[in-house]
Amino acid sequence: MKRTIRSLILMLFRAAAIWLIACLALTLGCGRAEIPQKSAAGKTPKIVFDSLEKDIGTVWKGEPAKFDFTVKNEGGEPLELEIKPGCGCTVANARNMTIPPGKEDHIIATLTTEHYIHRVTKIVNVSSNDPEMTETQLRITADVKPYVDFQPQYTNIRIYKGDEYKQTFTLTSGDDVPLEIKSVKPSLDYLETKLTTDESTGKTRYLLTVTVPATAPPGNLAGNITVETNHPKASVLNLPVYGVILQEITLQPTYVHFGNVTPGEKAERQVSLSKRKGTFKVKKIASDNPRVSVDIESQPGGEGRSYTLKFRYDGKAPAGPLKGEITIYTDDSEQPVLTVRFSGIVGTAQQQQ
Repeated sequence: MKRTIRSLILMLFRAAAIWLIACLALTLGCGRAEIPQKSAAGKTPKIVFDSLEKDIGTVWKGEPAKFDFTVKNEGGEPLELEIKPGCGCTVANARNMTIPPGKEDHIIATLTTEHYIHRVTKIVNVSSNDPEMTETQLRITADVKPYVDFQPQYTNIRIYKGDEYKQTFTLTSGDDVPLEIKSVKPSLDYLETKLTTDESTGKTRYLLTVTVPATAPPGNLAGNITVETNHPKASVLNLPVYGVILQEITLQPTYVHFGNVTPGEKAERQVSLSKRKGTFKVKKIASDNPRVSVDIESQPGGEGRSYTLKFRYDGKAPAGPLKGEITIYTDDSEQPVLTVRFSGIVGTAQQQQ
């Protein structure tokens, strides 16, 4: 009897083992069937460019510079492209493009040269569904030559009230047209101009000297000199006259930004207050926002001439914009009152709503 029971248990155990092995094999087989298989060779799009950089050489200022890139699909599926120029000065012949397998197309990028001079390089971004090259940068370069060149191209004037400043611009013809200056007109009444010629190089060039007089008012200097020429391709030029005319007492920076602060968080910013010549005293500092105060201390070695202003936000403003103005009263007869505006944002955008 015991032997019969043992035989029966052994048979049941063997049957269960066989059933378990069969289920396991079935499960593993199903699992392998669900794993995505790689596509057959050549069954994905493959992007190939004739070049990733194009240099068109010299182009006249104001004329469009065109760059032709050949792009081919050497894969086995349609190639999808999205073309995104890196700046507003560059446009492409299409924003989206589809290239069938084995075919090619052209990306034509056009650079507007009106606001550039000399060597210019820009980027055209190309996104694709090629799994091995999803993002590509095409680089375009041109040497922009002006019909009438003037140097310098930019100015950054930084002077103090009462100082005189002179800037000389050189104007030359970029081609074979003999240059003639018909008129010169400054945009700011107090700017003075003087035009002379120089033929020492064998080719006539003009020297235009612009003077910022000592009587010019303090503040930002944002002007230009409009020059009318005889050149049919560059009849009007605008020479920039930019900078700042400072007063003896200056603030750096002139604006305080606390940035984004969380509710309850305190913040501090520093401003330098100094005088170029002589000494002065700060009599009083007032804030129109009770949440922001200012402490003042003399800078090392600059007693009576330079100070550090510490703007302190106490962290107690409600969620939303934080703004106001600090008024500084001094004993200086020329600058008895100075102001500094400040701003910031308290809390998250959701809290502000």
